[in-house]
Amino acid sequence: MAKPIIDYTIRTQRDPVNGTTIHVPTIVNRGDRTVTFAKVVEHAIDRGRIVAVKASAAEGLANGLITQMSEEFREGNNVQVGPFFYGRLYLDGTVSGPAGQIGAGNNVNVKLIQGSGLRLRTEDFSWHLVGAEAGPRIDFVLTNDSGAVRGRVERGKPIAVNGSALAGATGMFAWKVGESDRAAAASVTANGENLLVIDWPDELDDAPSGTEVSLTLTAHAADGSPLTATATFRLA
Repeated sequence: MAKPIIDYTIRTQRDPVNGTTIHVPTIVNRGDRTVTFAKVVEHAIDRGRIVAVKASAAEGLANGLITQMSEEFREGNNVQVGPFFYGRLYLDGTVSGPAGQIGAGNNVNVKLIQGSGLRLRTEDFSWHLVGAEAGPRIDFVLTNDSGAVRGRVERGKPIAVNGSALAGATGMFAWKVGESDRAAAASVTANGENLLVIDWPDELDDAPSGTEVSLTLTAHAADGSPLTATATFRLA
């Protein structure tokens, strides 16, 4: 399955600790990717993760689960949702001293805390820097052959890169064999705006099946500054 493409931008902030300027990547357009909890339940039913329930019951089931979760919090309970996340009650505000009483200046908040089952990596997604459309963008990588699957490359065969602003870009592969870092230059044999075809690098011959390989493409802006895009794939 192709990796989701997430838009982000760079925001300049002042680091309050050491007084320096820092550049912080920030995800944008979150609202465009929002799904309701009812839709999550519907997808779970469709994909067989919830059995013996019709998809038409998804909204009622979702509302029932969320309502009951709210009741658990109102009864003072914390809620654990498998290894994925848990909800806990927290107080905010201050009190008058070590023996101070909770009052109108304090609120009870529910915080959802990420668990191990929701750990994500930047490598799980393709990232699009908003406003950097002049640079290369990789949508997906696959074998340049019929029956190819996105995100997987067949050993010894040419590699196709689909995206935008690819013309003229150069590339480097990087991977690990054991604890050793490996790299190889990309030899581009077909060069277009939306497609690059790259020869299979001989240096990958000793990488075992399942190895995750990153491909970084580099182009240059008018002022000479490098513009890069990186995607990963696995060897079949």
